[in-house]
Amino acid sequence: LARYDHISGCAGSKLIVQGGLIDDFSEKNKRRLRSVVEVFDPYSELWAQKPVHGDSPAPGVYLSASTSIHNGLYTFGGSDGKNFFNTLHRLDTNTLRWSQLSPQNADGAPMPKWACGMVSFKDSLLVIGGNRPRAGGEWTDELHVYKISEGVWSCPATTGERPPVCADLTFTAVSDKRAVLFGGHNGSQEGFTNNVFIIDFSTMNWSKLKKTGGGTWPEERANHAACCLNHGQQFPQLLVTGGLDRCFKPLSDVWILDTEIGKWRKIGILKPRAGHSLTVLQIGPDLTEVVEFGGTPGQWIGNFEKQCKVADTAILQFRLVETSDQSQWELLSVSDNKQRGSHQRIIEKFRFAVESWQQSTCNKEITQLQSEKRRVGELEEEKEKVKMELQHVQARANVLQQRLDEVERREHDNLVVQEQAIAAEQRGPSWEVNDDELEVTEEELGCGGWAKVKVAKLKVAAKCLHSQLVYDYHRRIFRREMDVAARVCHPNLLRFLGARLEGGMTILTELMPTSLRALVNRHPQQHLPLNQFLSIAIDVANALNYLHNMTPYPIIHRDLSSANVLLRPSSDGGWIAKVSDYGTANFQNLLRTGNPGNPVYTAPESRDPALQTPKMDIYSFGILLVEMYTCEFPAPEHRDELMESIDNPAILHLIRQCLNEGKDRRPSAGQLLELLQAIQ
Repeated sequence: LARYDHISGCAGSKLIVQGGLIDDFSEKNKRRLRSVVEVFDPYSELWAQKPVHGDSPAPGVYLSASTSIHNGLYTFGGSDGKNFFNTLHRLDTNTLRWSQLSPQNADGAPMPKWACGMVSFKDSLLVIGGNRPRAGGEWTDELHVYKISEGVWSCPATTGERPPVCADLTFTAVSDKRAVLFGGHNGSQEGFTNNVFIIDFSTMNWSKLKKTGGGTWPEERANHAACCLNHGQQFPQLLVTGGLDRCFKPLSDVWILDTEIGKWRKIGILKPRAGHSLTVLQIGPDLTEVVEFGGTPGQWIGNFEKQCKVADTAILQFRLVETSDQSQWELLSVSDNKQRGSHQRIIEKFRFAVESWQQSTCNKEITQLQSEKRRVGELEEEKEKVKMELQHVQARANVLQQRLDEVERREHDNLVVQEQAIAAEQRGPSWEVNDDELEVTEEELGCGGWAKVKVAKLKVAAKCLHSQLVYDYHRRIFRREMDVAARVCHPNLLRFLGARLEGGMTILTELMPTSLRALVNRHPQQHLPLNQFLSIAIDVANALNYLHNMTPYPIIHRDLSSANVLLRPSSDGGWIAKVSDYGTANFQNLLRTGNPGNPVYTAPESRDPALQTPKMDIYSFGILLVEMYTCEFPAPEHRDELMESIDNPAILHLIRQCLNEGKDRRPSAGQLLELLQAIQ
């Protein structure tokens, strides 16, 4: 997007841009652009929008100060056209996640302002100058340091000749110990400056670069752009382009300042612009690329939103030229929006590297050998790049295949749920009420053409919270059970009828005459008939399959046991089973507690909420099968002995699958139904 007065930084070998003034400065568009950054790939010379996350700066902020430390792009201040800010934000350039820094001493922060300068050194940020929002504007020379590791602002004492009040300046670190402040203005036409001030971080001493009579010097300017060539290494030099002159017209000149000897050189002319950005992409010790982006190319009209904006992207290539008496950076080429292939770019960089090397040696044989070695290295890099791309494609294909398998599994499980629901209805509708549970009185409420409406009494089960359990924790669990029970509806889940919240908390459900635990206790050391065993197991598996396929998130019961499987006799002499008790059940994305339910039935991974999945219910189901088949309580110390007594190989194999220590190797509830039906 065309923009100016934005921020920019590096993400590896790419350029990141956000914020600034754009053509569509509506609130809706500002909020939309708050959630993305624009990324420029210098190899393909293409721009792309990437989503960002976290606590990003306010929508539509411009004239912020920014600087980079390792993988972090820090921003300070700025304005959205209505408000001014003094907040600090950090963008992780690896994950593209924003975070707002929270100082320990917020009252020690700089005033809300824009158009200030900021550099980084060691573990600190240094902010200087800017303009604060008062009538007519007020320029400042305040200097603050923010210690990142401690989260503390401070105002350090400085020595030497300190810069005067100024805004729209550039403040650029040229090494780990020094930074250069250049240009800016104080709000008046006469207030434009071309002064150079250098600060030493170790001593906090300012020094002003003196203008010599015979040397060239850039004219006064503000809202220009600057960067350091070869930061922190030998021969660091300051690059300055563009800006506004005293008449508020954009400049087109390009200057380099040798920070060691204090000498300026004018090295070229670019398109005139102001409010743009310069970002260094270091290629090698002798070759550097600088990306110039955005800005405004026209006369300043005094209206930020209506000011002309551009999205022009220029790539400036510099080479370090060493002679016997000096070393300096020379501008090799300027690429302005030309779509060159990455192969061509590699060849150019290779050619420049060879030319640079040839200037420092006259040995032709050594030059040719070095050239071949570099070419082989480039081919190896290309080979590794292709290999990595193939691996990425294969990994992506594997992910897509896994997603496809998951979708097919869910569709299959849903089909099984429907088929089993039909089968359950054929055995007896889940809504049928037994005669001994219903008492119809003679009190008549109304009469129609088809029937009379009378008052009736229905026997229900009432689960009442113990009077001594009065803490909010117990009430939250009780309410969660009601919430889960009210959301589900399946023939093999205990039907929820209502609840009482005032006084003693009570849940009302349909009445089931007995439980699986009571049934197995009536047949100690005996086998349940196989048809009853399979009927109950299939009903429980149906209930789990329904819960595990809930959308958008599966429900995990987390307390499956024989006490929570309730039974009612069926018309065919068997049993209808229904799973009850949702006190520990929860949606998978809301799990926060470990070790839920009866420890006899819980899976090994239940201690860690992050590892809890529907497969922990499958583990509990396996323990339940052991208890059903042997009619013995499946205490852990006797479990192996009980399993040895199971004489049905198919059932024993199914149990071993359910009790697999690796949760991903356990079958799903839908697969359980298929295995049980195969045994049946």
